[in-house]
Amino acid sequence: MAFDTSILDRALAERRAEWERRRVAMLARVLAVLEEVAPAFGVRRAYVFGSLAQPGRYHERSDVDIAVEWPRGQVGFFDLAGDVSRRIGQDIDILPLDKISYADKIRREGILWEWNAP
Repeated sequence: MAFDTSILDRALAERRAEWERRRVAMLARVLAVLEEVAPAFGVRRAYVFGSLAQPGRYHERSDVDIAVEWPRGQVGFFDLAGDVSRRIGQDIDILPLDKISYADKIRREGILWEWNAP
């Protein structure tokens, strides 16, 4: 005898759709915050990667992963991380791109934010 799972299937699909809406909204928020604060720290390019950059992967335990091209000699890395985290209201992992062994993968698969000077 087969069980009808249509109600469960519908509920799971609705939950996935809700998390996808949240992912898209959070991604937009992160990109907007980078636009607001990153240039003040000398950052001109950053990549959002991980679950936030991949449809269907963002969930209630997700954090926000950002890799930045950090200017040589620039100070304030942790200030930038704290500022972004406060403004988006979520924990973040922010990493300097030149210190990451998988930087090429992030450049290929991540979502690029790039400062366009006015």
